[in-house]
Amino acid sequence: AALSTPIRVDNQRLSVTSSIGIAIYPDHGRAPEALIRSADLAMYRAKENGKNRFEFFSALLAQRSERRSAVKSALRIALQREALRLYFQPRVRIGDGRIVGAEALLRWTDPRLGVVSPNEFIVIAEESGLIHELGLYVFRKACRQLAEWQRSGVPLGVLSVNFSAHQLLVATFIDEVDHVIDESGVDPRFIEVEITETSMLFDLGVTKNVIADLKHRGMRIAIDDFGTGFSSLSHLQQLDVDTLKIDQSFIRDMLVDSGDAAITTAVISLARGLRLSTTAEGVENEQQLQALRAAGCDYYQGFLFSPAIVVEDVEELLRLQGPSDTPQEPC
Repeated sequence: AALSTPIRVDNQRLSVTSSIGIAIYPDHGRAPEALIRSADLAMYRAKENGKNRFEFFSALLAQRSERRSAVKSALRIALQREALRLYFQPRVRIGDGRIVGAEALLRWTDPRLGVVSPNEFIVIAEESGLIHELGLYVFRKACRQLAEWQRSGVPLGVLSVNFSAHQLLVATFIDEVDHVIDESGVDPRFIEVEITETSMLFDLGVTKNVIADLKHRGMRIAIDDFGTGFSSLSHLQQLDVDTLKIDQSFIRDMLVDSGDAAITTAVISLARGLRLSTTAEGVENEQQLQALRAAGCDYYQGFLFSPAIVVEDVEELLRLQGPSDTPQEPC
């Protein structure tokens, strides 16, 4: 209450909010250092829960902290040993049901921790500063695999690779991308870089320049998780992108939630007006696919066709679908 009281400075009234972590002696630590550490964990929990509040330390917080430390340490080792694997989820053209590309997705099974979810280790990578190294690791492995497919005549189409907003702001990002392309010998016209909608909120000027550099190299650009962020449509209009990916949270309930259905239809209509293609993520049943087809969506990914699979399974699916009647071109 004392902190929330406005403070007058010159002719302005300033307000301060607080996030407070509380630890109690001796339950949460007997030594001063242990008590402060416990209170610090509780404070970060208060921030995670919306800030401007207080939280007490608990055993669950200690377990979470230990888990995060273990995952961060194991992730560093896994990157050094190249122990993380790429899986590929096919992208399918709704018009004829053919595979026209895939998205590279990272999977990790640690000898001690077991299977670690991407939702867990990617967040930890972002918080610990490992996300740039992790993103380049994925890009390097994806480019090597795509180059191998291109050399051997495997008609995959476009391979999508995700980059975090933090990576786009790294000064050496484009130089590192160039190095990977040169090293792998991949044809960059068949690479699609996916950035999240929230990336546009970090620094529009930098993002715009980075996208222009990537486009200059022949790559395609997709805005991932579209509809979940808070960027304005004017931001989208300023960026030279090719595809909007509709987040699976809208697809999941589009048949029973009129709001999700309306958003999905609106994104498809918006993309068509801007001459962009659309890809729906998380399509799980035929009814969803039919609704997307009726709305004019171009492509889809999801368990209805295939989960993320290993290289050999991708090649088998492409073999089973047979050659295309048209030359291979980026979709």
